[in-house]
Amino acid sequence: MSDVAIEATAESNTLRMQRVFKAPRAIVFDAFTDRNTFKTWWGPKGATAEVDELDATVGGKYRVRMIMPDGKIHRLSGTYMEVDTPNRLVYSWVWGQGELEGLEMTVALDFKDHPDGTELFLEHSGLPSEEAAKLHSQGWGSCLECLDEVLV
Repeated sequence: MSDVAIEATAESNTLRMQRVFKAPRAIVFDAFTDRNTFKTWWGPKGATAEVDELDATVGGKYRVRMIMPDGKIHRLSGTYMEVDTPNRLVYSWVWGQGELEGLEMTVALDFKDHPDGTELFLEHSGLPSEEAAKLHSQGWGSCLECLDEVLV
């Protein structure tokens, strides 16, 4: 695992994270687009992912259920807007419950070669508040830790 840089600004409510993984770019990219790999790491620590749909093509959809340790289920879905294997992935992000239910946000992931493996640049935009950005930064941080464990 490498350093994580996080920027969540009140003006834009955009979360930006940067992380280096000790794995080749194609493998890190596939972790986001291959259904079987995705379900092994997605979600915060302790959560289980059920992947109902994952069609990582432009216009394709994804639907995921995260089952938390307390049994609560968080539903997430969206549509892929840009798929440039293994360089860039952009998709919508829509929660299926809670205060943010139905609000469409955007996640953009850029994968760059790095001397230690792959550098991931994540931008989660359209967050409705600074508090939402903070909560999503905690969730993404935990997810990326889980990904790092799977890639090792």
